[in-house]
Amino acid sequence: MTDLDTSFMRKAACRGMDPDLFMPLRGEMIKIRTAKAICAECPVRIPCAEYGMQLSNRFDTYGIFGGYTRSERETMMRQRGMTMATWAGSNLVGLTA
Repeated sequence: MTDLDTSFMRKAACRGMDPDLFMPLRGEMIKIRTAKAICAECPVRIPCAEYGMQLSNRFDTYGIFGGYTRSERETMMRQRGMTMATWAGSNLVGLTA
């Protein structure tokens, strides 16, 4: 995973915040709204969203990246012709624990 650019993270509005805020469980609307509000003001929202999509293309990834939830990233990825990795999906076939 070292080929993904993470340099944007140094300027992220969420830097130093509790990462759990950006990893809400389904239905945790207060966390989702709070994370999205932080992302909306972030100077690196776009590279973060791109990073989230690249990560989701490789791993079954949840959480808020660039203000987008997993399902929102999945929609954007589908529009770009990308696939989202899932534990049942072909992107993870052959991986072992």
